[in-house]
Amino acid sequence: MYSLLTFLLLLFLTQAQDTVNEPSPPAFTFAQGGQDWGGLCATGQSQSPINILTSSLFPISDPYFSAVSLNIPPQLMPLQDFMLPFYSANGTVDAVFNDQPFQQYLAETHFHLPGEHTIDGLRYPLELHASFIPASSSEAIRGLTLAVLFQEGAESQFIDSYVNRRIVDFSLLLSSPVEDYFYYSGGREVPDCSEPNLYIVPNRVFEISTDQLNALAGGPYAGSIGEADYHGLYRDIQPLNGRTVYHRVPIAESESFLLVILP
Repeated sequence: MYSLLTFLLLLFLTQAQDTVNEPSPPAFTFAQGGQDWGGLCATGQSQSPINILTSSLFPISDPYFSAVSLNIPPQLMPLQDFMLPFYSANGTVDAVFNDQPFQQYLAETHFHLPGEHTIDGLRYPLELHASFIPASSSEAIRGLTLAVLFQEGAESQFIDSYVNRRIVDFSLLLSSPVEDYFYYSGGREVPDCSEPNLYIVPNRVFEISTDQLNALAGGPYAGSIGEADYHGLYRDIQPLNGRTVYHRVPIAESESFLLVILP
């Protein structure tokens, strides 16, 4: 009996050691711009990010698509790295798409350094993503991402609140409702790249100071930046594959379809 128990114990320890020695799956990084991602990230036909070509946009005004209302109270939210799980956040995004009311709930926020989406081929130094999810997994739309672009310039009160106090206050950034935005159907954020995910990109580029950019890059994103191996924290531009990119324009401004960069 002793010999049998000894044999079983040795077998268990050997198997456990083999398990420990097994190579762990590679960490998710942007080192190859997403070219090494598998699953739907590799096979999906409606992936993100994209280049928004302003000369090829399809303009839309009410009532087909409505202004986007953000009902997000100021709240304490940790600076999010890419692989942390979703946490409970407060707030909703509300709109009407194709004459259908639409509401999703805020899940998390994070940054891409530099930005993921490009406008007429131009990549900006920072892009904020606010990710929203439906109340039920049975809904057709998997999620909505509000993608806000930043360029270097003046200090941002929103970023200052976020970096120094961990308080996310969208009232310091966007006026609600958002009247002027680009919209398309894409793929959700990593790690699953699930489709369809709605992307809302406000037609405005906000400013952030160089010091604030450095604070973000040297903070919780420093590890991911190192893993990206000088590529940057963004996925490479994905093909449209026949998708339409819409520009929702206020009725009074329906004659203007170009990106407006405001101070």
